[in-house]
Amino acid sequence: MNFDVLAMLIREDLGAAGLPVLPVEYSSMTSAGATVQPDDSGVVVGWRVHYALMTVGMHEYSRLQRGGPGARFHGAVSDAMRDAMAEILTAAGYTLEKDYNDYAPYDLLVTAGPADRPSWRDWHDAQDARRHAIQHRLLTKAHNDDG
Repeated sequence: MNFDVLAMLIREDLGAAGLPVLPVEYSSMTSAGATVQPDDSGVVVGWRVHYALMTVGMHEYSRLQRGGPGARFHGAVSDAMRDAMAEILTAAGYTLEKDYNDYAPYDLLVTAGPADRPSWRDWHDAQDARRHAIQHRLLTKAHNDDG
């Protein structure tokens, strides 16, 4: 599967689960939420905390205060959100790795999309197709009645 298409599906599934998903080009100064970026080996999914928490956490890390309240809270939130996104994506049928990058411990690497199995999308897509067919019939009938 094309990783750009896989990234689009991941964005949709995380959004359907109720998580804010950041646009591809986002500002770390004002944005918090899930990040989804295609990569050479899959799709990298991460969580970005709000800038205020990021600032406090980075300040404590830079001063080697890894046990400070901001660093602890940043780590706990990032761990929890990584685990939650992993659960959501696994439930949706994705194949992923949690600990693939020592330099980005809170990121996931999604390597494959949902297998051919029933999905929450099936009913939605069928209803969407049915609605389009009905609209087409109504428009065709209205056009024929006018002519």
